[in-house]
Amino acid sequence: MDLMCLALMIFLEARGEPLPGQYAVGQVILNRVANEEFPDTVCEVIQQPGQFAPIVYKRGAIVERSVAALVATDLYLRYRPNTEVLWFYNPKNASPSWVRKLTPAFEIGGHLFLKRKP
Repeated sequence: MDLMCLALMIFLEARGEPLPGQYAVGQVILNRVANEEFPDTVCEVIQQPGQFAPIVYKRGAIVERSVAALVATDLYLRYRPNTEVLWFYNPKNASPSWVRKLTPAFEIGGHLFLKRKP
């Protein structure tokens, strides 16, 4: 089930982004699972209130052959924790207040990836 949740979130958050951006979105989700401040499963992480904009989560609502499913599978099998980068957002679509508490780590496509301020 976690693999389906990861694929769904990559699809919803990063479809249309370059492949590295899709990987980075999935990496952030897995980083949260590995971080003790967040829930212990992908499905629980993506279902946290207010965490992901397109949270129209429905079981099985992903096309099996999508690129997101392949990215999710690859990430899930080869994941290496990096619990430093735990957030991302698209500055063109949102300007969340919590961004001010964080520092940019890198940008890929339309997404800005963030970590805690030193």
